[in-house]
Amino acid sequence: MDGAPAAVRWRPPPIPGIPVDLQQRAEVLQGAYVNSGRMSGALARLQMVALLVSQTSKRNSKGFHGSRRSITRTLAAMHSEVLNSFVTSRTRMDADLAEFKTKMDQRFSNAEEDVERRVQGGIHAVEASLTKTDDEDQTELLEALESLKQCGADLERDINSTETDYMTSLAQMTVFSSWSSAWPLAMRCAVEDAREAHASSAPPHYAFAGGNRSIGPDGGARQGEG
Repeated sequence: MDGAPAAVRWRPPPIPGIPVDLQQRAEVLQGAYVNSGRMSGALARLQMVALLVSQTSKRNSKGFHGSRRSITRTLAAMHSEVLNSFVTSRTRMDADLAEFKTKMDQRFSNAEEDVERRVQGGIHAVEASLTKTDDEDQTELLEALESLKQCGADLERDINSTETDYMTSLAQMTVFSSWSSAWPLAMRCAVEDAREAHASSAPPHYAFAGGNRSIGPDGGARQGEG
């Protein structure tokens, strides 16, 4: 029996001002981002294979057309897989955001009920004091008014805190929604560029990650322009 300790997953500490629910929802997107990176690496390897096949086909023209059809089918399958993956991630994120919005709406509803309850309690306290006001009850009336002022200050603090949390959550949701909308378009453009480069007489070029270099027709690395 393997006695190796199980791997412990690291979680980032809570960020002040951002609801814990929203930070947990952000972890749902981690899988989509990891899969996107893996698919990008697979696409880069596929482009290398396409380059090698293109160089081989120049020496053996008989197998060129068959290789071209095979690469085209592979690129089409890769394109479909990438788009399906992002559609699935987008659908999952939309569902999570809808659930979070429902919770925030409930939170505001509860806060509104709490405000109403506190205000009504303060009003009743003042009315009760007024009905018994005379020369000997001035102190009690002043205490009731002071309690009402304190109640108003507490309500103002709670409302400001809730409003800050809500606006922070909206900002986070806007960033996530913008990212999930822009990334599939960028992937689709990259696949279309790869197809156009393969359809031309010259073999495709692609950039190394970590430098501004690309693979040339002879298989060697060359420095990128600009």
